[in-house]
Amino acid sequence: MAEEALRFGSGRGAPRSEDDPLLAGRGRFTDDVNLPGQAYAAFVRAQVAHARIRGVDASRAAQMPGVLGVHTGEELARAGLGAYQWASATQNGRLRTYAAGLAFGAAAVIAMVVWL
Repeated sequence: MAEEALRFGSGRGAPRSEDDPLLAGRGRFTDDVNLPGQAYAAFVRAQVAHARIRGVDASRAAQMPGVLGVHTGEELARAGLGAYQWASATQNGRLRTYAAGLAFGAAAVIAMVVWL
């Protein structure tokens, strides 16, 4: 009986402190935070898996007011960057953050725009 009392889960409810604020519309999310000088990012993602990326023309985005930078997978690969732990697709055992040359999966990140 003591062992059964120590088991977590198995049909037992767990106290959830986050439910009440969320259900009452008082939840706080990272999108709710706005700090002075805060930068934002948007990602351009592949529409299909295994798509060949022939090029990315980021010139118009780079010229828009407030844009701090436009970063593509090719650019990061040339700089020796692009292998990070939060990536989702692998190539030769290395995690890939941005697609460079080939989008391994649908929704693979092709480019990122950063602005104020």
